[in-house]
Amino acid sequence: DYPRLRSSLAQRLPQGPRQLASLIKRAAAAGFGGYVKAEVILSIGVFFILLGGFLLIRQPYALLLAFALAVLDFIPILGSGTVMVPWAVVDLCLRDLRHAVGLMVVWGLVALFRRVAEPKVLGDQTGLSPLLSLVSVYVGMKVHGVLGMVLGPVLCLVVLNVVRSGVLDNTLQDLRLAAGDLAAILRGGGAEKS
Repeated sequence: DYPRLRSSLAQRLPQGPRQLASLIKRAAAAGFGGYVKAEVILSIGVFFILLGGFLLIRQPYALLLAFALAVLDFIPILGSGTVMVPWAVVDLCLRDLRHAVGLMVVWGLVALFRRVAEPKVLGDQTGLSPLLSLVSVYVGMKVHGVLGMVLGPVLCLVVLNVVRSGVLDNTLQDLRLAAGDLAAILRGGGAEKS
């Protein structure tokens, strides 16, 4: 009965809330799709960095390892460093300094690529500015961990699209007037002077 109940509820809602719900749904779908597309693009870049690095340090099974670590890098928080740093430590314990340094250089290039390219690619795919996408990922991570990293840019995009649509223009105007009146009252002039 879910489709019938949903349709019945949608028909009873006034046009304004129905349009707002539709706008939020479209913005959330576009934001999440853009986030996934950005992560795929970044993982492809990571794959080629890993492959090039593994070939330079003559790592056996370079193609397979680069693919596996690029897939792992797709998962927020985990990343390729989850495997490469302990691997380099084991190489140090086995006195294979050249290979350990090589692994850390490759991992450093991957980390640098992610930090530099992620805000730009995420911004391009979701429609957020690079700075806003970086801030939304960071705030999302601080608020709700890994899930927040994914939902932060999506929610930011939803809020921006709702504000841009003009649905909240009257509410924002009322808030501006209320803030002006409150400021006048706090200055001691009273609301009558404004």
